[in-house]
Amino acid sequence: RAGIAHVDSASRFRDLGVDVFLGDGQFIDSDTVQVGETTLKFKKAVIATGARPFVPPIEGLEEAGYLTYESLFETDTLPDRVTVLGAGPIGLEMAQVLSRLGAEVTVVEMQDRILPNDDPDVAERLKALLEAEGLHFRLGARATAVRAEEGTKVVEVEGGTPIRGDEILVAV
Repeated sequence: RAGIAHVDSASRFRDLGVDVFLGDGQFIDSDTVQVGETTLKFKKAVIATGARPFVPPIEGLEEAGYLTYESLFETDTLPDRVTVLGAGPIGLEMAQVLSRLGAEVTVVEMQDRILPNDDPDVAERLKALLEAEGLHFRLGARATAVRAEEGTKVVEVEGGTPIRGDEILVAV
């Protein structure tokens, strides 16, 4: 991750001739934005706010502990079994990586298919490929609670068998 950080850095964009302003911004009108004490007029603007993982309010999740796409890369060991909450692009990418590294991975998705915002035919083909690689899916399943039990993290799933794992990756 550190090896590619320079590609997305503010200094790289400045070196390319892009004016970069960091801070809280507010649009004044259709061609003016205020960033801190600086007022900027523009013809075209890019607002790059970044992102933060969303952690759903699932009972017991905070107490049991979890990973996100940010904290996953700070772990030193590969869990044997991982439950991934969310079957969007980030959840599936991380699930595939963990599986290819040797973890047993179960993906839990509230919708009835993976990639719920994308083409259904592509999603179904990808699901078949990921299953062939060893990933397990629980679709149309809502995680209702999490608890730590005997060294594992148990995800309760509405209307289904609980899922036991060593780690939970939240990617909703």
